[in-house]
Amino acid sequence: MLKLYGVQGRGLDTLLGALGLAPGRRCLLLGSTEGERGFARNARRVVRRICRAHGARSTTGLVTRSWEAGRFRDPYLREDLQDYGVILDTLECAATWDTLDRVHQGVRAHCRTRPHTLCLTHLSHAYPQGANLYFIFMARMDSIPEYLAFQGGLLDAILRHGAALSHHHGIGKMSAPWLQAHLGRGQMDLFRAIKAHLDPQGIMNPGGTLGLDLPEGQRRGKISL
Repeated sequence: MLKLYGVQGRGLDTLLGALGLAPGRRCLLLGSTEGERGFARNARRVVRRICRAHGARSTTGLVTRSWEAGRFRDPYLREDLQDYGVILDTLECAATWDTLDRVHQGVRAHCRTRPHTLCLTHLSHAYPQGANLYFIFMARMDSIPEYLAFQGGLLDAILRHGAALSHHHGIGKMSAPWLQAHLGRGQMDLFRAIKAHLDPQGIMNPGGTLGLDLPEGQRRGKISL
């Protein structure tokens, strides 16, 4: 990210390294505020003071402005990469603060089982109870089954290490097979009962995003009872 946003290889990067923030051993926090100018300036001062107290250093507004300039352009690179057989996809989950590091390490460990696979992680939503982890993985893959197997391993790792199956993306057809393992059989039976009551003919979204009508053999993960 520091390379994409114009820091790596420049004077600011050298300064960060001299302050102990070496490549591969640092993370980047982007932030912004809305509202009256004086409020925004005060928020910046407070955030910088907190960061300095914990060993962080400001990269100035350059990095955030660079991110803003490219945030809606960068996703189009995904289509170009697929022309060369490179798959780029994302998964996100939610975890409490006491499990966050375990989830982060577990998912990245699965990524490292596959050679030449890049896994980027960022945290975009934080709360008193915990936060989300947003994983972006990139790899050359030759077939859809290869991709599905790898993505399935990521979802297995998310559940195995104690995170919620999703944070803000929701449950889609690709993650629905893991939902019962996440929520438990009782909760899924309740959803099925509500669906049967509201849609007795089963005409609304058959085979849909919650996986309510998935055969037992297509459900993934250890089932919670």
